[in-house]
Formats: sequence, C-alpha cells, structure tokens
Amino acid sequence: MKPKINIKKPVLMAGVTILAISLCIILPLEYSKANFISDLSYTFLGLTLAILTIMYGLMGKHFFKGLLFLFLASFVVWCVGNCYFHIQM
Repeated sequence: MKPKINIKKPVLMAGVTILAISLCIILPLEYSKANFISDLSYTFLGLTLAILTIMYGLMGKHFFKGLLFLFLASFVVWCVGNCYFHIQM
C-alpha cells in the first residue's frame, strides 16, 4: 500500500492567503516607493513566509527534509556557478 499523503488544508489556505496579500497588496505599495530591489523587504518577507507555510502544508513531517534539500541544492548551484565563472576569467 502507498503511504497516504496528509495535506493540511488550513495551513495551505493560510499560505496561499499570505502569498496573495504579499503579491497583490504589499508589492504594489512597496514598488511605488522603491528605488532598488533591496527596498522590497516586506514583499520578500511575505513571500518567504508564504513559501515556507505552503511547504509545511504539503510536506507535513518531512518539512525539514525539504528545507535541507533546498539548502543543499542552492549550495550546489552556487558552487557550480562559482567554478564556471572562475574558468571563464
């Protein structure tokens, strides 16, 4: 038998709501005042919270394995990118 995936609907709805608020309300307000991409701090904070909430809702108890995979994958991409650009120079 396949293991049943336990999707937490209230957590997913909260993540989607945070994502919608971040993209539809916070981003336009900050974008009108921003000169640089670093000025969009509340937008990035909202997007990060939304992605983490959605990940937890989908992955459940395997949430930390998903975070570990994301960090390792980003580290590998960073290392490969650094090696590639050092070869180009």
